[in-house]
Amino acid sequence: MVDSPVSAWIETLKETAASVDSASEQELSQNRELERRLADCTGLVYRVALGVLRNSADAEDVAQEALLRAYRHFASLRERERFQPWLVRTTWRLAIDRRRSATRREHRELEALAG
Repeated sequence: MVDSPVSAWIETLKETAASVDSASEQELSQNRELERRLADCTGLVYRVALGVLRNSADAEDVAQEALLRAYRHFASLRERERFQPWLVRTTWRLAIDRRRSATRREHRELEALAG
């Protein structure tokens, strides 16, 4: 199933959060909130990436990158209520960047073959 790499990543996040003994209660609460929000958004993140890229493997890579960014930047979000739109926008931008990069690479390769 497509969600399995993302689900495995979330499980790793849960294990990491559970193993932190020295974390403050606020950090643990924040990790729980992030975990809950990510669980609600993983399918959406993948579907957004797939809609832009039309390639399952690339969409999984982009979805994982977006979830990693969410993990890294969750504490600094000003409005956590807007987490889902932020994550969707981040995913969309990452997917667009990947598509543009692939297009540029293909163009360079074609020029190299022609020249």
